[in-house]
Formats: sequence, C-alpha cells, structure tokens
Amino acid sequence: MKGSLSIKLSLIAAGAMLLAMGSGVAVTYAIHTNLANSYVESKMELLAHQYSSSLDDSFLAVENLVDEMKLLAESSFPSKESIRKSEGRDAAVNSIRDLYALTASRTKYVCNYWFTFNPDYLDYITPETPEGEGFFYVRPNPKINTFLSYKVTNVKAYDLSDPEQLNYIRWWKDVSMGNNIWMEPYFNGNTSQNLLTYTVPIFSQAHEFLGATGIDLFFDEIVAALKDGGTFKDWWSFLINEDMTVAYHPDIQVYDEDGRYVQNSAKYSELLGPQEGRTIIGSSGKIVQYRYKDKTRISATISLKNRMSYGISVAASELYDDFQVATFIPMAMYIIITIVLAVGLFFIIRQAFKPLKELNNAIVKVREGDFGIDLRSKRKDEIGQLTRGFSGMVGALRSERSAMSALAFQDGLTGVKNKNAHAEKVMLLNRQIHDGMARFAVIMADVNNLKTINDGQGHAEGDRAIRGVCLRLCHVFAHSPVFRIGGDEFVAIAEGPDYDNRDALYNSLVEDHFTDETHTFSFSSGMATFDPAVDKDFASVFERADDQMYEVKKKIKEGMKKPE
Repeated sequence: MKGSLSIKLSLIAAGAMLLAMGSGVAVTYAIHTNLANSYVESKMELLAHQYSSSLDDSFLAVENLVDEMKLLAESSFPSKESIRKSEGRDAAVNSIRDLYALTASRTKYVCNYWFTFNPDYLDYITPETPEGEGFFYVRPNPKINTFLSYKVTNVKAYDLSDPEQLNYIRWWKDVSMGNNIWMEPYFNGNTSQNLLTYTVPIFSQAHEFLGATGIDLFFDEIVAALKDGGTFKDWWSFLINEDMTVAYHPDIQVYDEDGRYVQNSAKYSELLGPQEGRTIIGSSGKIVQYRYKDKTRISATISLKNRMSYGISVAASELYDDFQVATFIPMAMYIIITIVLAVGLFFIIRQAFKPLKELNNAIVKVREGDFGIDLRSKRKDEIGQLTRGFSGMVGALRSERSAMSALAFQDGLTGVKNKNAHAEKVMLLNRQIHDGMARFAVIMADVNNLKTINDGQGHAEGDRAIRGVCLRLCHVFAHSPVFRIGGDEFVAIAEGPDYDNRDALYNSLVEDHFTDETHTFSFSSGMATFDPAVDKDFASVFERADDQMYEVKKKIKEGMKKPE
C-alpha cells in the first residue's frame, strides 16, 4: 500500500511537473537576479569578515595593550610635579617598559613600543636637547624577536608653526588634545620603517598633558598578510583610510623605488569607475558591482578597529559560476522526475534533503556548545558550498574559543601560567604518579615582606617585586613550567633537564635576594623531589616544598642566615 501511494504520488508529481515545467523555467529566470544578488551579498560579507578578522584581532590586541599602559602611567603620575622627580618617575617608567617588553613581542605585527614625556614640564629639555625623556624600543627585523633601544624624539626640536615640521610631528598635536589615535600608514625616517601607529595621551588628575605612549606596527607585514589565503583565482585585498583614500591596493603605487611608503590621494571611488557603471548589491551599500579593466568585479568593504576599512575584490564570473549551476538544477530535476517518476522523485528528494538535515543537526550541536563537528561535502552546488562555508565558520569559532581558553590559563601580571593551568598540571602529574611514570621536583618561591613594600612604596613596586621573582624563577628553571598560584607565590615544576640538574639549579636560586637595575628584593624558596616510596600524590610533594619555604621565611624574619 505504501509503495502504491508512492507510485501515485510520483505519477501525479510527474504530470504536475510536465504542466509546470514551462512556467517553472520562466519563474526560475524571473527570480534569478534576486537570488543571485542575495547569494553574492552573503558570500562577499562572509569573505570580508573572514579575511579581515585576524587583522582586526591584532589591532584590538594592540589597543588593549597600549590602553593598559595608559592606565598604569596615569596611576603612577597623578600630577606634572610627579614627572619632575627623577627617582619616582624612573621607577614607574621602568615598570611600564618591563610590561611592554614582556608582552609586545607576543603581539602580532609589533615593530616598536615607546613612551615619552611632555618636555614642557621638564626644564632641562630645550629645542637643542638631542633627545626627549622616556624610552623607544625598535625591532629592526620582523623575523627576529629582538628590540633595540633608540633615542626618544624631542618634540621641542620641531617648530609646530612650520607646516613641513608640523606634518612630521602632527601626531603630537593631535594626541595632546586628548585623542587616542590610529595614524595612517607612513614611512619613519628615524628607523627606516613603514609603520602603522596607535598612540594615546597620558594626562594628570588635573588634565595636564604629561606625555604619550604607543605601539608601531610593521605595515609591510600587514600588506604581506593581505596577499595570503585567497580561495579565488582572480581576487585581491586592499585597505582604505578613514578619509576613503587608498592605503594599499595592488594596482596603486604606495611605495617609492626604495620601498618607502608614500601617502597618495587616490580615492576608493576612483577604482570603482564612473557612477553610472556601478550597481549596489544589498542594503548595506558596501557591496558594489563595477567594471575594472574591462572585467566585471564585485567589491566588499568592512570597517576595522583602527578606523580603516578592509576590502576584497573578486571577479564576478567566479562568484556567479557556481550559482548559475545551482539555478538550473531545478529545471534538470523537472526532467528527471518526469522520466524516472516516483523512484526518481524519491531519490532526488532524499538526496536533496539529507545534507540539509545533517547541516541542521550540526547547527543544533553548535547551539548547544559542541564545536567538534566535522562536516564534509564533495558536492559542488550551493548546498555543498553552504556546508563547507558553515564548517569553515565553525572551525574559526573553535579556534577563537581555543584562543580565549588559552588566555584563561595565563597570568595577566607576569605572563606565566596561572592557578587554572596549575590545577590541570597537578591532575596530569597525579595520573603519572598513579601510572608509575612520575619524575619531577616542586620548587616554591614567594616575595618576602610584600605587604611592607606595597604599604611603604606602592603597589607598583609590589608588582615589580612579584615580576622580579617570577623572572628569576623562569630564568633559573628555563626548561620547566612556572605558575603563579597566589598573590606573591610561585611554583616551578622541574622536569626533563631541569629535573636532572635540580640541586645545582636550586642552589643558584636560593640566595635570599635578587637585584634588578634599581632595586633589591628578598624572597624565600623551598624544593621537594617526588619520592615514589613516600609520596602518594602531588599534594605531599607540594606540602614538603611549602614547609621548607616557610621555614626559610621564618628564619629570615628572625634574622638568621638561611642554611646552605
């Protein structure tokens, strides 16, 4: 009975298809243009977002880092008088410099980082002074993670009433008005680099302009990234400044013969040709079909964090080819259904809806937080493209989620692993102990008299002491993970070569103080080695190291010399 119903339905469908075939073809052509535009709009919006997201994430990371330095500087310098006192000023500047050194090299595209004071409040700086007050670290080569100290620009040496000199130091005038600014790409003659700069002002509590700090990015590295990752044969990326001039385009000359960036006045609108030759696709106004070098192209733009816009241009033929094939599939289905009748109809319906069902199931899983789906499709129609596009989007979300997860395991002050990462490491070591595979030692360290430092010298000095202990522990146990598990408490888990040399390394650590460029700090430490005959879990090793550390701390407080 079920099969009979299927045959009847198939025969009815076949007859209906014969009658509707003519009108169906006409309707298909009638809606072709609207469907094509919707498809192109969605595709280009997805491509623009996909290709620009990495660049935008880098800009956001730079803004967050520099804004953190601004907050630290403004808390360290509450008034213009505070920057005139070299002792307190230099200590705060060193803290800012150390934080930059710790994080700048890990931030994509970073070329230079700098901090400069307003010389109007420093009587010893005149127009003839060779450099300003602050620091300026330059990374000469993007392939080498090394920063060199350069002279700080003395803005008093420039005449702001001179248009030519003002153009060179215009950023200082803009930032002194209280603006966080992204500068347009430019060539820096002092460092011979093509740069993209983010800079912010430093103000006192009385809103006095005390100085500025910022980060320069390798513009050439950004341009190189724009040329990678394309999935089309005829495509390119470009960048537009806030005033709609072209910052980079493969057909616009933005470099001179020596490779120096040269600002130009070419407008994005000029690349789109005459107004009458353009067609706006969609409602956003950012997707345009236009003629360029005797070829129809589709262009899409998307705003970036630094007020520039990222753009992508693709040959229209590449976008429409797959869509054209997909458009004529219904007409082919009409003919097949007419010939094959019920069996063919059932087969086509089943094949047509199976990937959509799989895609719907995948959407449900993603909505429930499961990003481990693996959708694959060899289809070349729009369903296959939709499946692959959705799979790519989930992959990007999975990567972003992993990156966010990684941040959850990193200590913000010191850059080492945090308490969450330590808990995972403990679980791993306990499994190794259970399996008879454990081989490690625990080294504890914490700052002595941190409360006294915080109360007497300020939390900036306390943070400096914490970072100092961390850097020392990382330097000595360079091949082992280091964790910050409390305010001033650190744990290193010696493994591999550090475990083999643990006694010698610990002996080099146990001096009860360390000295950086300007300060001496005291800390206590303890070490315990895993002994399978004694230790049933990680906690027992940790307790022995902790007890030893607090015994050392107790003796230091009593004025006794720490035992060898």
